[in-house]
Amino acid sequence: MGAGPKFLLDTNVLSYLEKRTPPPSLLNWIEHLDLDRLLIPLSAVFEIQLGIELIRQEHPERAEDKEGWLLELIGQRALRLVIPDVEAIRLRAQMYAQHELRGFFHNRPGCNKLHTGEDLLIAASAIVEKAAVATYDIADFLLIDQYFSLPGLYHPGEDVWIIEPVTDFAHARWSPL
Repeated sequence: MGAGPKFLLDTNVLSYLEKRTPPPSLLNWIEHLDLDRLLIPLSAVFEIQLGIELIRQEHPERAEDKEGWLLELIGQRALRLVIPDVEAIRLRAQMYAQHELRGFFHNRPGCNKLHTGEDLLIAASAIVEKAAVATYDIADFLLIDQYFSLPGLYHPGEDVWIIEPVTDFAHARWSPL
């Protein structure tokens, strides 16, 4: 594996990569990393497939294009798909039990975005994998970090560490279950 931290890619990072013209800063960041440092959480596959299914009835061609891109992405051997293990699932349950984090599962009135709770599983997977979360959605992961310390939080669009990566896991602020 290449030198430096591993990155668990949030769904929004993958969605930006699927766009016709992805942000140049994101492409530049990815191009300068060893691909074996990039991890795709199973939760992102779920969220992207859900988005595909929601547009399929009205825009079947668009859905087929997006689904083809998704299948190509998860079929790449250089990228590792992170499937949550028992430790990650138990940690997600602990996160959900935290009253302040329950909003990740509840849809707000007037909000069109479905809240599936996948950010909690992405965070739990990142903690178990000892990987930094790479996301454009900093606020949600900062909230999670208040209760369950993330091993790093990175904004690829701004090329900035929001939470510096943990390198000494023996002295991390959290401990696995």
